[in-house]
Amino acid sequence: NADVDEYSAIFTTGFTAGYRLFGDIYPFHKGSILLTLLDNHESIKHVITSLGLRGGKCYVAPVKDSDLVISSNELRRLLKWKESRGDEGLFVYPAQSCLSGIRHSLNWIQEAQTNRWQVLLDVSTYLPTGVLDLSVYKPEFVLGSLHHMLGYPSGMGFLLVKKQAFTIGKGLQSLKLSKPMKDLEEGNDCHVVSEDDNINLLSFAALSFGLLHLESVGLVPIQKRVLSLATWMTQMLKSLRHKDEEKHLLQVKYTFCLDASSHQNCI
Repeated sequence: NADVDEYSAIFTTGFTAGYRLFGDIYPFHKGSILLTLLDNHESIKHVITSLGLRGGKCYVAPVKDSDLVISSNELRRLLKWKESRGDEGLFVYPAQSCLSGIRHSLNWIQEAQTNRWQVLLDVSTYLPTGVLDLSVYKPEFVLGSLHHMLGYPSGMGFLLVKKQAFTIGKGLQSLKLSKPMKDLEEGNDCHVVSEDDNINLLSFAALSFGLLHLESVGLVPIQKRVLSLATWMTQMLKSLRHKDEEKHLLQVKYTFCLDASSHQNCI
């Protein structure tokens, strides 16, 4: 439900390339603040490097040891602390943890924006089984991987950009890449950016078929299948015993939820 009048799209040669591109085009400067989570994808390092080169500072909000979800009190403190300073801030977090698989609440988007942060939402591991409604949640930037969603085409990522938050054309013109960049512009809504390997334009035909197939299957059956597999895996892990004893081989400590915001479909 992304409104074409509200969001533009940049297609990149992969998920990591999307992070690298974002770090290059985002207007960091001295005094900029970047807030991330402990369980962001390692590709966030490209954004952190760009921030540091331009004189900004990075802070990390912790996750709780007990259940690996966001430490709400600490994150709220950091969000409000930025507002009191008046510096420009960017909050980057994954809708679903890239380390544990725990889903973080999408309500943090609006809470961060209320405290005058821009939000980059990483949906790479979330979208295969999760629903993101961009008519309800409106982060300034959405970064993801079509490979995670469809399996093919593998070498394609995407970055959605809210037009009110950032001018894509100006950002791309500011790039100084060591290798040639391809930018195929169709109006002001779609760009194809390549730093290394070019994106095969036939991949867009495959993408169209893949999204139609995903829509025909439906996310609800996919979610049920994932829950079924997770339940089976948990049962198998609990059934493991030491060879010569009756002691359990493993202890399953954590609760796994398909929807961390409502705690539904939990194991």
